[in-house]
Amino acid sequence: MQISIKLVSAISGFNWGYSLSNLPVQIIKQYILNTNKQEITAVILSTLEVAICVGSAFGCMATPLYVNKLGLTNSLRVLFLIFTFINIVTMIPVHWIYLVVVRFIAGFMTSSISSLSPLLVADILAPHEREQTIMMFTICLNIGVLVAYLSMVRVAAKPR
Repeated sequence: MQISIKLVSAISGFNWGYSLSNLPVQIIKQYILNTNKQEITAVILSTLEVAICVGSAFGCMATPLYVNKLGLTNSLRVLFLIFTFINIVTMIPVHWIYLVVVRFIAGFMTSSISSLSPLLVADILAPHEREQTIMMFTICLNIGVLVAYLSMVRVAAKPR
């Protein structure tokens, strides 16, 4: 159980860093150019920027609803699996509307995981294991940020 929590925490940190790194406008502009060669408007950019924030707000409000039904551990596992899948799906260039929906779901998962992980870590792990888990979460969050920027540099270098 403790190894499972540490692994979920580490990978959630990676996913969280990765999804938060997809916020800069330059990355969104590049995504739109690589998907449908459509003209970039302020409405499209603002919709893409706001989607993850609105998803986070809904995630904060909805977290207690499913935690009461599934329990803390099962909720975190389900969120972890969905969040990992959503971050993989983010890299598929289809259309900007598709990315709005994916970013909304990623925001939902980000806020839910960031509010549930500390509760589960504090509830189950011993003090020295808490330190290791939080440190691994932070390291993986930074690695997620790095991987997001490296992958977006690769997307930007794609010949048109």
